[in-house]
Amino acid sequence: MFQIALGPYSHSVVNLMNEYEIIYKKSLQAASRPTSEIPTVIIMDRSLDFVSPLLTPLTYEAMLDEIFGIRGKTITLDEQVTGKGPVKHVLTSSDEVFEKVRNLHFSKVVSQLLVESRQLKEEREKAATGAMDVKTMKKFVEEKVKGIQRYQKTLGLHLGALDVIIKEKANYIKKQLDLEDNIIDNTGHKEIHSFLEDSMAKGLDPITLLRLICLSSLAQDGIRDCRALKTQFIQSYGFNHMATLHNLEKMDLLYPFRGVEVNAKGVAQVFTKVVSNSASTSSGGSSNGKKTYAVPFQTVLKKLSKNS
Repeated sequence: MFQIALGPYSHSVVNLMNEYEIIYKKSLQAASRPTSEIPTVIIMDRSLDFVSPLLTPLTYEAMLDEIFGIRGKTITLDEQVTGKGPVKHVLTSSDEVFEKVRNLHFSKVVSQLLVESRQLKEEREKAATGAMDVKTMKKFVEEKVKGIQRYQKTLGLHLGALDVIIKEKANYIKKQLDLEDNIIDNTGHKEIHSFLEDSMAKGLDPITLLRLICLSSLAQDGIRDCRALKTQFIQSYGFNHMATLHNLEKMDLLYPFRGVEVNAKGVAQVFTKVVSNSASTSSGGSSNGKKTYAVPFQTVLKKLSKNS
C-alpha cells in the first residue's frame, strides 16, 4: 500500500501503521489476512483543511445530526415526528432502515424509503391473503412477524423525520447551501453579511452562524466589518461567547479582511503601493539624483476624467 501523509500528525499515524505491520507481520500472515483493495491511502491533518467540516454535510445521517442532534448514537425525535411525545431512537447497524440510507445523499433518501415501504407492504399482503401453506405461515409468524413490526415502526420514524426536515427546514437549508456556494466562489459579500446579521437578529442557531462566519473568513481572506459582526454576535447570544470568538481568533479561523477589494478602491490601493515602491527604489539608486514621487491613483483618475 502506498501511503501519503500531509502534516506532522499524519506522519505520526503512518509511522504507527508501519510499526504495527513490522511487529505483527508474522501474526498477520498466519491469520491469512486478505490483501488490501486500497492501493493508496492519503492521510491529512485537519489543520490543513478546515473548510470541509465547516460546509453543510448532505448525507442523511449528517442531516439528522444537523436538525435533531445525535448524542452518543442516540437521537431524540419530537412530537412533530412521532405525533405523540418525544422518542429516543438508537442509530446503529441494528436499525436496518438507517443502515441502508445513512450514507446516501439526502435527495435520494425519499425514493429509497418509499421502496422499503412498498416491500414491507408486499410482505404484509402476502401473509394476509393466505398465499402460504400452514407450515410456511407458522415459520413466517415465528421468524418474521416481530421483525416486520419492528421494521415498520422504524420506517415510520425515519419517514416522519424526513418529512419534518423537508417541510420545516428545506428552505433554510437551500438558502444556507446557496450562501456557502457564494462564500466558496468569493462572491455576494453584501448578501452574506446581510444574511448573518438577519440570522443573529432572529436568534437562529449560533453554532451554524459561527460555522458560516469561519467559512467566510477562511474562503474570503477574512471578514469584512469583522469588529461590528463580532459585537452583534455577542449582543445577540451573550457575553459568554467572547471566549468562543477569542479562541476562534487564536486558531486563525476568524480574522478581519486581509485581502484587497476587487473594485476601484482596491485597485487604487495596489497601484499606489506599486508606485510608492518604484519611487523609493528610483530615488535611492538613480544616477542623476532626481527624486520621484508617488502619484495617488485617484488623482490620475480625476485628471483622465477632465481630459476626456
